[in-house]
Amino acid sequence: MMEEINDFGEEADLKQAVTDLGIEYSLVTDYTSMVVMRDEVFTSRGIERKNQQRLSIEHAAQQLRGSQVATSHRVDNQQPMFSNTRPSYSGNGGGAFDGISLLILLSLAAMLIYSKSEKG
Repeated sequence: MMEEINDFGEEADLKQAVTDLGIEYSLVTDYTSMVVMRDEVFTSRGIERKNQQRLSIEHAAQQLRGSQVATSHRVDNQQPMFSNTRPSYSGNGGGAFDGISLLILLSLAAMLIYSKSEKG
């Protein structure tokens, strides 16, 4: 969102979205800041501390994920993706030139060399 604000200018709804996210997740942004106070000052001013609650929720979620077995979402579990063996490249070489093309190329090169030696 900050990139959008930097690119397109400061719009009220983008600024409010950044502010809301900063407050909800206790983040320092261009529109929010962090104040460090003792617990009793928070209480005396009536400021709700959400960080401890958020951390406990995150820890509970981590423990739940850690106890669960990872599920596989592979599509080829029931059958292999390919039924044939991989292609073989043995045999005729597989290079850029086959035998006939190489003979033609060598013949043309020999004719070119021979014609240059005749002129010179």
